Amino acid sequence: MFKLRVVDLRTIEASAHELSAAELRRSASFAKEVDRERFVRRRNAIRAIAMAHCGNAPSWKCGVCGSDDHGAPSLHGASISSSSYGSALVVVIGPAQWQLGVDVAPRSAPRDMMLVVQQLFSPAERTLDDAMGVWVRKEALGKALGLGIACDDAAHASGRLDTTTTDFIIEDHDVDMFDELRAAVARRSVLLR
Repeated sequence: MFKLRVVDLRTIEASAHELSAAELRRSASFAKEVDRERFVRRRNAIRAIAMAHCGNAPSWKCGVCGSDDHGAPSLHGASISSSSYGSALVVVIGPAQWQLGVDVAPRSAPRDMMLVVQQLFSPAERTLDDAMGVWVRKEALGKALGLGIACDDAAHASGRLDTTTTDFIIEDHDVDMFDELRAAVARRSVLLR
C-alpha cells in the first residue's frame, strides 16, 4: 500500500541548510520572499517524509528539460509524488514498482472552470457532475504518467489523461487539517502492465 502524508507548511522550518546547490539556485530565483520560503518549506518537508519512510533523501529532476532544480521528486527504492496548495502539502509514497501521482486542489471550482472542462476534459469526463473531482484526479493521473496536464489532448482517441478509461486506480482523499481541499491518488503497478 501507499502512505499519504499531509503537512501544514506553516509548521516547517524555512532554513535552506539542507538544500542542494541546484535547490539553492532555484530558491534564489524567486522574486518574492514568500515564494522562496514556500519552496524551501516544501523541499524540507518532502525530504523529512522520505527520510522517515525509507531512510534516503529524494532527488528532483524535470522529465522535460532534465534540470535538477525543479520537477518531480524521486526516491531510491520507493515511488513518491507530491502536491501542494496554499499551506497544504500532500506527499504519497509507495512501492518502487508503482507509478504514483497525487494532486491537491480546492473543493470548490473557480469561476473559469467551465473553460477548463471544455478544453481539457474528455467527452465522458464532461458528463460528470464533479468538475473539481475530475480535475484533481486528472492531475494525479498526469503526475503518475510523468506528463504535464497541458500536454494532454482530451480529444485524442487514446485519451492518456482520461480518468474514465485509464487502467490506473484513482482514489479520492480528504486532506486532514484542510477541509476546503481534496486530494486524489493515481497508482498502478508497472509489474502488471
